[in-house]
Amino acid sequence: MASSLARELIPSTVINATFTGVKDRSGNQIGKVEALTRDINFIGHLIVSAASAATKEITSITARADVADDLDGTYFILQDEVGSVGFWIDTDNSGTTIPAGATAADRAVEITTVTTAMTAEQVGDVVYTAIIGDSKFEAGTDTNSPIILVRSSTTGLRTAGADGDTGFTFAVDTEGNEVAAYAAKIQHSHDGVNYFDLLAFSAISVDTSELVHVDNTTKHVARYLRAVITKTTGSANFVIDLLYDRR
Repeated sequence: MASSLARELIPSTVINATFTGVKDRSGNQIGKVEALTRDINFIGHLIVSAASAATKEITSITARADVADDLDGTYFILQDEVGSVGFWIDTDNSGTTIPAGATAADRAVEITTVTTAMTAEQVGDVVYTAIIGDSKFEAGTDTNSPIILVRSSTTGLRTAGADGDTGFTFAVDTEGNEVAAYAAKIQHSHDGVNYFDLLAFSAISVDTSELVHVDNTTKHVARYLRAVITKTTGSANFVIDLLYDRR
């Protein structure tokens, strides 16, 4: 849906453009280069709208019970916007040495509130409290069960959380993403239904050269402007030809 940022190039809209030359449909120059100012009437809609809102990644964690102190010295990995976070368990706060897997993370957080023989629900509760006690994470939903949801404190895609050796289960409940500058689509005016959907982009400019295509069978002539789309992500921009005259 087009937002207040939308702009449409529609049949009733006359755009004044200065052409510096004429090219064929493949972009090859036709004849000499000369400036020509012309009012053009677009046949297709170019609809530019705001992109979807950013979201924060939400991770689902299913905890398990401690059996004879077997959670002691185990760890799991979550991700913040900087890197990996190794959460590790020191049952009964007994002075257990940090496991190598947690040490290998970009930073580590010790959980000392798990006690021997806790049920899965109890382990889930204290692990949840420990995670959201870190400034890079915030409350998702604690259902007072082994399954807990924790959310990143900032928006953006994260590498999925993963178990080290706790025996907990991890899943992505909601994938995070960043806001793109814009999203866009081209609508064909001949049916008002079909669209070319464009990837998110940050800028659009129109080539000052006119492009023409002659159908050798029907002898119909189509004229285009070339729009260069600058993407917000990825290395390459891309090009769209806007039809404004067809005979």
